[in-house]
Amino acid sequence: MSHGSACPSPTARFLKLYPDVPAKRRSTILRDLGLLVFALPTVLVLVFTVPPRVRQIRQLTAAAAALIDTHDPERRELLAMRAAFGLSYLTLLRYTRDPLGDLAAGRFDPPVAAALDDAGVRPSPNGAGDTFMPPG
Repeated sequence: MSHGSACPSPTARFLKLYPDVPAKRRSTILRDLGLLVFALPTVLVLVFTVPPRVRQIRQLTAAAAALIDTHDPERRELLAMRAAFGLSYLTLLRYTRDPLGDLAAGRFDPPVAAALDDAGVRPSPNGAGDTFMPPG
């Protein structure tokens, strides 16, 4: 029963193409080629993914620091106003049916929740209402 010819290894193909290359040089060439095949795509992925992720982490850290104390009534009101006046109406509708009515009535929880979500900040898992962590 014939299984056909197996595909030759890269080393075997290299030897067939370049039979006069000394063994030590051949080893160096193959090692360097392997490093290149690994390093080039790795560097490309890192160059295009790491800087945007670092930027996002910095923005989320700044947002968390700015929004850390939502128990201060003045800060809550300002945050609710920012949400009511700055976020799209469709975004606000996920949190309340009447964003401006909530703001006028002093119900700041829904607009504050919308502002925190828009900033990418969520409450910490320990349940403390005045500590926020970036999502992740």
